[in-house]
Amino acid sequence: MRYQQVIGTFFIDRDAALQIDYRYYADSWGTDSHTLELGWAQNLSRSLVTPYLRYYSQREADFFSVIADTDAPDYADDYRLSSYGAVTIGARWEIALSDTWALEFEAERYMSDANWGLYGGEAAPALVDFWRGTVGVTWRFD
Repeated sequence: MRYQQVIGTFFIDRDAALQIDYRYYADSWGTDSHTLELGWAQNLSRSLVTPYLRYYSQREADFFSVIADTDAPDYADDYRLSSYGAVTIGARWEIALSDTWALEFEAERYMSDANWGLYGGEAAPALVDFWRGTVGVTWRFD
């Protein structure tokens, strides 16, 4: 099951928009998750700057175990199936080169911790923290 709700408000006097995005996900493995993202899109002449903050939390899968359980018929020790929470801080910058071409940059910092989640469970020792950056070119057509 997946549910998503997006709420946005444009502020004419600031030439900017606030976006609030919430997503809920659940599957047959017993995993469910919540994602809340806040973003501020600011127009600046021929560019758009969007800083954002995202919170994510998930419940561990029914068959997740940090220690191998040889008596269990199915188990997984992949940290991506554990209970944890994560925070992402990032920004996107889009520069219009013409009416159809744009240059895009994005950078974000992702941090995760078993204690930041909404659910309890076994703490996975392999949770990751990282920086990510992308550069792209966009072509819009009608």
